[in-house]
Amino acid sequence: MKVELIEQLEPFSDTPWYGIKVDGTSVKWSKDKKVIDDIYNEIINNPELLKTKENILKSQEIEVSLEK
Repeated sequence: MKVELIEQLEPFSDTPWYGIKVDGTSVKWSKDKKVIDDIYNEIINNPELLKTKENILKSQEIEVSLEK
């Protein structure tokens, strides 16, 4: 796993964006370098934070009749 802290300067902008990429995929972006630096350090210390968590909030099975 490759974790990168990125500074991105867009054309015609004086304000950089800071981001985190993991294996080339963007994870989080902010204009606040300290926020991104803190998140970067959290990821380095606990890579489990990158796992997606999913909760099923509602679920229901229904019957559909295709006969007319």
